[in-house]
Amino acid sequence: MGQKNWKLNIDDITYNIKYTWGLFSKKLSTDGQDIPMAKSKFLTGINETHFTLGSKEVVFVHMGRKIDLALDGKYVTTGEDFVSISDMPKWNWIFIVLNALIPIITLGGALPCVLGIMGILLCTQISISPKFKVVPKIIICCLITLICYGLFFILLSSLAAIRY
Repeated sequence: MGQKNWKLNIDDITYNIKYTWGLFSKKLSTDGQDIPMAKSKFLTGINETHFTLGSKEVVFVHMGRKIDLALDGKYVTTGEDFVSISDMPKWNWIFIVLNALIPIITLGGALPCVLGIMGILLCTQISISPKFKVVPKIIICCLITLICYGLFFILLSSLAAIRY
């Protein structure tokens, strides 16, 4: 079970926000009161939960290994610009579908599922990252998808070699 804590000062009031997670549970609370969490987005697994503290809207973000709060358009922990998953560019759906095909082609399996999910998460994170312009984002997502498929074909070749 993991836990992450933040202290936010909004309108001269200090709020203690706590996020705890386990294998089958997640809980977000502020000063001991539970905050209802939004469902994770289909295929991307990204969770954005919007809630209000004082006069400000706060966004809880759980994206892969990144867990943070966004306030006034910036992540609280890193200070980076916050870009909502709803602002994800439409072209990223091409990479989501391509990476989702990996476990579908094999009809499941743990390793193909991990490859597909990792490709989806990485491409989605890159596509909404404010650090890059559009062309480098597309190139990086192409490389991520090619690496996932390369690993996928290595896995298939290894399994075929073992079988025969």
